[in-house]
Amino acid sequence: MSGPRIATDWVPEGMEELFFLPDPMVPAQATCYWDLGNQHLGGGSPRHRTSPSTLRARALRLADHGGGRLVLISDAIEHLPPGEDNSDAEEQEATLLEARRLASYLAPRGVRINICRVGYCPALGHRLPEAELRHLRSFLAIRRDVTRDDLAATIRFLAQGPENLVGETLTLDGGLSWPLVRAGSGSSRTAVFEPEPGGPRQEDETVLVTGASSKIGRAIVERLADQGCSLVLSGRSEDNLTELAGAVRERDLPCRIVPADLSQPGGAEQLWAELAATPVTGVVYGAGALQLDPPSSAHERQQLFQLNHLSWATLAELAAESWRAAERPGALVALGSLSADTVAGPRLASYAASKAAMVQQTSYLAVTYGRYGIRAGAVLPGGVADTTMAREQHDSYLEAAVERVPTGRFSTPDEVAAVVSYLLRPGSAMLAGRPVRLCGGVSTLRPAPPVPLPHVKEYAS
Repeated sequence: MSGPRIATDWVPEGMEELFFLPDPMVPAQATCYWDLGNQHLGGGSPRHRTSPSTLRARALRLADHGGGRLVLISDAIEHLPPGEDNSDAEEQEATLLEARRLASYLAPRGVRINICRVGYCPALGHRLPEAELRHLRSFLAIRRDVTRDDLAATIRFLAQGPENLVGETLTLDGGLSWPLVRAGSGSSRTAVFEPEPGGPRQEDETVLVTGASSKIGRAIVERLADQGCSLVLSGRSEDNLTELAGAVRERDLPCRIVPADLSQPGGAEQLWAELAATPVTGVVYGAGALQLDPPSSAHERQQLFQLNHLSWATLAELAAESWRAAERPGALVALGSLSADTVAGPRLASYAASKAAMVQQTSYLAVTYGRYGIRAGAVLPGGVADTTMAREQHDSYLEAAVERVPTGRFSTPDEVAAVVSYLLRPGSAMLAGRPVRLCGGVSTLRPAPPVPLPHVKEYAS
């Protein structure tokens, strides 16, 4: 648990290295609050609750001091079992709703509020009888408890990660909120070996980055090099790859170049075959293209789907099957797009559909291979500044697009790289394939158009 400690009003046992108890009169730059006690998970003992009014007061005080990060940890189950209703669930949902309202209201004032929903986590006081616990685990894609390391990795990411991450809810429950068919009832979800809990990187990591010659790809490579990873770079611009590989090697890190055209059928198979002798432990798929509708031909649309989805599906499955056969863990990360989650404008149907297919594929990869210790996740960036896609847009369009962003700006390539780095870590495993939206609040908060409404009052302090 490296890095600065995070302020909180309660320190769970065994997590003293992550948290500290601050002076209540001096807002910290990053603060974690708790809303625990879900009876379906065995309750939180002791119960730690944050009321909507308390959350509001603390968030407004943070805004008055120039902004900062606020993370709410909740063990509220996203959907109650059919036929059940209770006041505890209503109270927790009220706090979550207030957190999302405050995230939207205070984003322009520099406050970044994000939420982590947690599943069964003994470190937070959850206790179920063994028979009930076995039953609960039978519905999980990743059939283990949320650990302190899982929790620490995710809290640190939300509290100290990309500044343009706001209003996001990361559900750290191993797939409990997915409507999965219970294992043991004809399901094939039998664990072969337990995935490693969250923790530091392994020293022998080798990560393949496709699309490495792009602006975002370069940022990902540089961040992974900062963390000491060996790298394999792939893309279509061999000159750019050669220059980037040279910069990596100057840090005394191994770095290979394997050019590939993933817009063509067979490109993914050829790329993986080239890596037969390389012990790749992670794949980051950054290859992709934006194409406006209508395409000039059916072949052009097919190429777009080949590059944005089909080559990813093939490459990810080849990697996952090789790790499964060797009984080795691994990580798959897809660079998706916010267009897979929302509708931002016309003439993007083919592009959005290809990215939506990529993201859904990734979620199913996580559920399919999670029991083998193989993780899969996707980052969905909204607008990203200083990239080829952004430069191809008219200035007037970009200005209008920024108006819809609660934080008032697009994300940066470095922020995208920070999300990719988190998804590569074991601590992200319990997301079970849920994507992370990096959008400044466009999709996570879905703000109404900025129309002046003088009759609407602001929050009272």
